[in-house]
Amino acid sequence: MSAVDEVVPPTAVVPSLDRSRGHIDRQWVSDFVTVSVLRYTAAAIVRRHTHRHAFVTLLLRGSYRETLETGAVTYLPLSAVYHPDGIAHEDEVGGDGADILTIELGPSMFGGLRRKLSGIGAVRDLTGGAHVWRLLAMYADLAHAIRTPLLVEEPMAELLDALDQPSPRRRPRQAPWMARVVQFIRESYREPISLADCAREAQVHPVHLSRVYRRMYGRPIRESLHRLRVVEACRLVRSGTRSIAEIAHDTGFHDPTYMTAVCRQMTALSPAGLRRLLAAAEPSYAAASTARMPVTISSTVAS
Repeated sequence: MSAVDEVVPPTAVVPSLDRSRGHIDRQWVSDFVTVSVLRYTAAAIVRRHTHRHAFVTLLLRGSYRETLETGAVTYLPLSAVYHPDGIAHEDEVGGDGADILTIELGPSMFGGLRRKLSGIGAVRDLTGGAHVWRLLAMYADLAHAIRTPLLVEEPMAELLDALDQPSPRRRPRQAPWMARVVQFIRESYREPISLADCAREAQVHPVHLSRVYRRMYGRPIRESLHRLRVVEACRLVRSGTRSIAEIAHDTGFHDPTYMTAVCRQMTALSPAGLRRLLAAAEPSYAAASTARMPVTISSTVAS
């Protein structure tokens, strides 16, 4: 790893354009975690830096991009990524600004987990998984954390426990054609996608594709497809401008009843429940505009 230009405190914000463009809008601190909402009102560049503690980033609004040693991560609203401590990165906030939820995990949270298993020692994409919805629920409950710190601390302990679990078998080396399949699914998730479509993209047998994909990512292709559709449905639900039927059609579900069933399965909430949760998590800026851009989470970020 090359030399790091600057090391910043856990909650510091270091925009190199104009310091007034980025500030800590609210913050909650305990012995285990520091939860901060970073608000940017305009474009900003955060110079190359590291964090002394591991942290999770969840984009609430706007556009945001991280450049890591291993590649770039471009966030959409509701994208979430876990970062181990000491990862050097430079950040770029888009022209409309951004609201970013960060949760720094103090040394007391790790304890014996400092043995650095592969889970907590690598950058991990959490987008679409169960922990994103728990983070949103935690954020919505933040005002009550003064009297009940468990509302914030326990979800992060559960996240670390999940990341710390060793894989049942060693993850195989990524096949050279896998990146094409992943990109195809990300670009086409609104369309009907068959196993044959994915196999043609990979130019391998469908059974081989299904087997290798599950071993590589720990889930079947259909679950990855549902994750993309559910996250996009949540972004559209968040805007509050479309009906559930329209959202189902626009995200590839087509049937609102089926979309509701998949949402419940993946988030434990219906689309209406998600709308209430997202509204509760954005008390002061629910009407803020949301920049849209293609998701480009690098294949170097473990999922």
